[in-house]
Amino acid sequence: MDAGYHSSDSEQAQRILQECGYELHELGNLCDSISYPGRFKRIYASREHGRPFLTASMMMRFRPESGVNLANLQGQAEKCAVQKDSILITRSGSVGRCVLVGDRLAQFAISDDALRVRVQSLEIPTGYLYAFLSTWIGQALLTKSQYGSAVKHLEPHHATSIPVPVLPLSDLQEIADRVQAAYSLREKANSLLDDATTTFYTGFDLPPFDESLVSYLSPKPHPPSGALRSFAVSSADIGNRLDASYHVPIAETAVSAMESGRYKPIAMEQICSRIFHPGRFKRNYVSERHGVPFMQGSHIPLMRPFGLKYLARSDERNISQCRISSRWVLMTCSGTVGRVGMVSSLADGWAASQHIVRFVAKEPEYNPGYLALFLMTPYGQHQVTSKVYGAVVDELTSDDASRIMIPDPPREIQDAVGNPVIKAFEYKDRANLLEDDAIHALEDRLTMQE
Repeated sequence: MDAGYHSSDSEQAQRILQECGYELHELGNLCDSISYPGRFKRIYASREHGRPFLTASMMMRFRPESGVNLANLQGQAEKCAVQKDSILITRSGSVGRCVLVGDRLAQFAISDDALRVRVQSLEIPTGYLYAFLSTWIGQALLTKSQYGSAVKHLEPHHATSIPVPVLPLSDLQEIADRVQAAYSLREKANSLLDDATTTFYTGFDLPPFDESLVSYLSPKPHPPSGALRSFAVSSADIGNRLDASYHVPIAETAVSAMESGRYKPIAMEQICSRIFHPGRFKRNYVSERHGVPFMQGSHIPLMRPFGLKYLARSDERNISQCRISSRWVLMTCSGTVGRVGMVSSLADGWAASQHIVRFVAKEPEYNPGYLALFLMTPYGQHQVTSKVYGAVVDELTSDDASRIMIPDPPREIQDAVGNPVIKAFEYKDRANLLEDDAIHALEDRLTMQE
């Protein structure tokens, strides 16, 4: 009885498939299984006794990382394991978003809020099924059966009956190859960032930073995670910040560790020509054809910008103040603060929300890729979180961001760290372009008869 099931998009999608002229097969008949592990009480453990665990939203990130490990006890980690080359589909909250499991994602245990689609047919490549489910046609058919009032859900039997058009084998393979090429670029991008991080620690003579380096008042070894940690602050150091989180010694310890490193730290404002975020204005959203892509804070950590909106080009006065340029470093400064990204040449000229602070490096003296990588390390992240303020919604000002301390190495050392970072974000956006081309090509083939 819910009207969404009978929406015009799903009706149009079904009509297009019926008239496309290609043979149709139910998704369930092309797969070995469509399932999810079911709900159970999760038990978390150390890394050696568990597997890193991701929620459905975290699995959509460009660099999926986890701070918790699902225990091997009672086979929990094994229940939530995913196979390489399978398709994951979000089934709770934002329903229908798809991701292809590669080498990196296969290392994690994934929440039960993701459907696992395991493909058995050698004639229907996994990349093709992924592309079809990512088209607006596949998305309309996936989401039409979602149920629930506040939080939407999807079950395996809803996806099983989705009709899938089977194109000629050469066309299937061409689309699948583009998807695989996109994911290959993402894997290369992550490898570049991993290598750059290793170079940062070794080249700067800095230890990988964690909270075990912090000197709390409690005796060492520190109490287990979650236990009370105490510290003292001199009245002379309180300044105008009375919130305890500002004075937690973890950020101070990070700066002290950098002082002992190979290159002395300086304030971020000394290596940037500008650190700012634009003001607020009324947004006039239009279709993609008539608008400028508008990036929001939630898009920065994602593998690809789902739900991207577009601002009317006619509103040039407002758009000009929020345009972003290639080689700028972006960081969220509202809500979930500290997510870091970089503007590639493909995103040059896009617009970005006022909830994103912009770092413009002083080039050629400083490499923006080095700046971005530093902000992603614990040395940068702990400084960022210590400066956050706000009760309900966390906020970070551009003035506070300008006071973040960062090592000041010679340009050639910066390049060894920063150039791979710049290349990684170029790869990331090229991968999105390849994937979009594959999806749009499939949509064009299916709607050719209209």
